[in-house]
Amino acid sequence: METSTDMTLSFQHPLHCIFSPLLQGMVPSFSNEHVNEMVIQTSNSIMADDDPQDVADRERIFKHFDSNGDGQISSQELGEALKALGSVTPDEVQRMMDEIDTDGDGFISHEEFTDFARANRGLVRDVAKIF
Repeated sequence: METSTDMTLSFQHPLHCIFSPLLQGMVPSFSNEHVNEMVIQTSNSIMADDDPQDVADRERIFKHFDSNGDGQISSQELGEALKALGSVTPDEVQRMMDEIDTDGDGFISHEEFTDFARANRGLVRDVAKIF
């Protein structure tokens, strides 16, 4: 984490490295700083009641990533879905798994995905535009 002279803290969210190139490709005016700021803001947002569009987006994304339809996302499924969107390394996939798979069973359950999506609403809305 870096600290600037004005005492503003900044960091790069683990998902920034994966979604930044995708978002910049979709919306060329997005800068790295803009994407990182958006991810930080959505990560720190207070969870509100679910918007019907957020629920629909979340369900569509989960189903897309859960390619075998077993109700959970494996690291292989996550990697394959992300590779279809662009270049992603095994380390990046593992970082995402580590962040989202909170019970450590090696799979992202629907509940874990929902918790992640609620805490990262803006990021999930942008990913929904890709799918």
